[in-house]
Amino acid sequence: MGEVTTWVYPRIALAHAQRQVEAIRSAYAEGGVARVRNLASPDHPAKTPVETGGSVAQPGRLSDIRTAILGDLASWMDAPDPVATISRDTARFDIALGRSLYERLDIIHSDAAHLETWNFLSLVLLPDVTVARWPALHPDRVLGSPSKHAMQRLWIRERVLGDILDLSSPKPLGEDELFQLFDRTALARNHRLVRVLASAVIGSRATKRMEWARSLYKRITFLTGARLMDSLSDAELTQLVAAEAATVPGTSSTPRLKVRLPADSDEARLTEAVVAAWNAHADYAFVDGAFEVDMAEYGTAEAVRRLSARVGDGDEHPFVVEVRSIVRDPVLGALVTGR
Repeated sequence: MGEVTTWVYPRIALAHAQRQVEAIRSAYAEGGVARVRNLASPDHPAKTPVETGGSVAQPGRLSDIRTAILGDLASWMDAPDPVATISRDTARFDIALGRSLYERLDIIHSDAAHLETWNFLSLVLLPDVTVARWPALHPDRVLGSPSKHAMQRLWIRERVLGDILDLSSPKPLGEDELFQLFDRTALARNHRLVRVLASAVIGSRATKRMEWARSLYKRITFLTGARLMDSLSDAELTQLVAAEAATVPGTSSTPRLKVRLPADSDEARLTEAVVAAWNAHADYAFVDGAFEVDMAEYGTAEAVRRLSARVGDGDEHPFVVEVRSIVRDPVLGALVTGR
């Protein structure tokens, strides 16, 4: 038999989870996150067997998982005051924790749908991580629904959005932007639509992005009553969201690209064509700050070369399509390819 690569986990029922919450609350009041860390355990006397079957993670594996997750979160959890450190960087902490849970647990998805599983993981195995992020231990966060739960919501988001949740983003998606997206059943059930909407929000140049995102979600939710979104292709979903996003108040257009024209006539013609394409087509759906920097630092030909290396052949954004058309000109294309 091959090596088992997916697991199920112990569970604890609601009554025992509530008692565990009170124990965590008392420990935190007495000595902060460090005291709560003493409560962490890979086992619990009230754990229940998993009814769905599967290979159950035993205490040894659970200890290894805890060590790995704490290692992934070391920059936050090893700080002198984890609560204060996390509070200054909640969006990135949530992304890092969600990614760590998804990769380290390797949990069977049907098991991840059970709140009792997350009772064990968040309150028994990783209580210090839970309290560091949500020190008030509000019931919604430790005993609540999947869209609010301290850890379950992050595992779901990582599963659906994956690489869209970018730790290196200057402004990663925040809690409200993600909660409003995943808490709307009409949107959340369609994972492709969720990905398109999340990409639209993170690419938005709106000055008040959270309010802008809420308005966009409401508009698309309204449309789900009249249109069967599941029947639309990825390109059609992207076009639909882009059309609605353009009408949301507060949408900011991409700043017009202005560069000095080269002395060479052919290079000047290439530059004029690319700048015109940018000013006509680049928008929130095509956010590529690197292109603007490359144009200023390296010139048009090199900027187009770097752009081509970043975008795939299937990218049909109007700006990309027009740039491809421009470089099909024999003279202008030779400037880009260097031939």
